[in-house]
Amino acid sequence: LIDNKSDKTGDGGKEKQDIEWLCAKEQVLQDFHLEKIACMLSIEHYDMGSFSLNFVNSESVSKDLESRDYSGDLTPALSSSTDLVSGVYEGGLKIWECSEDLVHFLHDTKGEQLAGMKVLELGCGAALPGVYCFKEGSSVWFSDYNEDVINEVTIPNTLLNVPSDPLETRFFSGDWGTLETNILAKEIKNENEKFDLILTSETIYNVENQSKLVSIFQNFTKKGGEVLVAAKTFYFGVGGGVKQFEKLVKKSGLNVETAKKYEEGVKREILRITL
Repeated sequence: LIDNKSDKTGDGGKEKQDIEWLCAKEQVLQDFHLEKIACMLSIEHYDMGSFSLNFVNSESVSKDLESRDYSGDLTPALSSSTDLVSGVYEGGLKIWECSEDLVHFLHDTKGEQLAGMKVLELGCGAALPGVYCFKEGSSVWFSDYNEDVINEVTIPNTLLNVPSDPLETRFFSGDWGTLETNILAKEIKNENEKFDLILTSETIYNVENQSKLVSIFQNFTKKGGEVLVAAKTFYFGVGGGVKQFEKLVKKSGLNVETAKKYEEGVKREILRITL
């Protein structure tokens, strides 16, 4: 379930140069998503006392892809050689440790406050934090780099946790830069349409992409809203890390504080960012 590696690098820790990032586009719920849910043989349950989330088993997803002779962007995930190939596959099939931290933090600090909120999860992958918010009554927009991650895990996980009176969900694949310029900037025209809460976990490992995250924070967080960033304290070999990211956030004029630290095992933190 959890990958405890201290970095997400791939390719021996070296970033590819001159990456052509995929353009953002919306992914729409279709009949095949419902059919996929209906025939699933392996569904996991993430329990938090009186509350639980359902989610698809990533190993079963991988085996299903292999059985279909899949050869798309998720191919690196079907072998044990790498968790990430920058600009191709960004690790979305795995449930990373910090995303679980964020689910617990939301459960402990937000709970029923989430009802009616508008939430954006960036780099969502399996999307447990965003799905938790959805199940608690939020309208959630999910964004992951890979279209096939959205179709194979994000949408199925959302469908497995539909509340009795669900609010709107939307799904987007592609790069955060074009997510902002081609979608968010065109659709969100006033303060009321911005997000009450933006979530992201295990997304600051690539220093090159951090400014894209921060730009979305600046431009699409509602006044009085907040951003929660869950990350490992250090990402060895790539230069990213919490302290370095905090400096970038402060330089952009945003406020940032440490909401929680995890000292056991791989050191991890949750940052709270506000306007």
